[in-house]
Amino acid sequence: TFKGRGQPIRYLLADNDIPHEDSIIQGFSEAAAADAKVNPLTLDKIFSDSFDKDYSYTEEWKKLKSEVPFNVLPVLKTPEGPVISQTNAILRYLARKYDLYGTTEDDVTQIDILIEHESEGREQIYVRGYSDYHATQREKLVRFILPDNLRPLENELKKNNGGTGFLVGDKISFADYKIADFLDTCLAVDSTILDPYPLLKAYLERILLRPKIAELRGKEPYKSMTFLGCRII
Repeated sequence: TFKGRGQPIRYLLADNDIPHEDSIIQGFSEAAAADAKVNPLTLDKIFSDSFDKDYSYTEEWKKLKSEVPFNVLPVLKTPEGPVISQTNAILRYLARKYDLYGTTEDDVTQIDILIEHESEGREQIYVRGYSDYHATQREKLVRFILPDNLRPLENELKKNNGGTGFLVGDKISFADYKIADFLDTCLAVDSTILDPYPLLKAYLERILLRPKIAELRGKEPYKSMTFLGCRII
């Protein structure tokens, strides 16, 4: 099972004691998942235009895929009835509802800027993770692409209380959950990638050590969740 894009939502829900049920869907078939662990290039076959759905997907996901908005996960079934798709839309819905969107209009703007910046970096990882994988792809991520994303994050964090607290303001926001998960994903690319960014490294540790988040990460099935189904990068 891999964490996918739902992990920051789990962090938000857990950290704020919001009652919910987490339905984890096994998307890849056992055969596809096993192949990917042995050979990362299997992902290229799984996500190609001509891939075999019977080979790649579980029966559960083949059925659910046609029922959820935009045919993607995660989705949030709200108490009010609507089903919300797309990670950032879900996070914003929860942030508005549970006061996790800053305290001023400037806070809201800064949070939105950070979320857009994070999304650009995350997509670079996913694009290379789901494509034909070579050492050169990893080298590009580690040497050029991710540093270009991480340096501005380090600078923005430093501007807020010297980088010793949260990304925006004096209380946690949904941006903290999203970017903490992004930083954790960066570590799946390279375990030393945060070393040049001491504020981000300490920040990630603070967020992940928040009691409810640490509790979530320390129990199954979350404890065994990995990036893209296996640590391929």
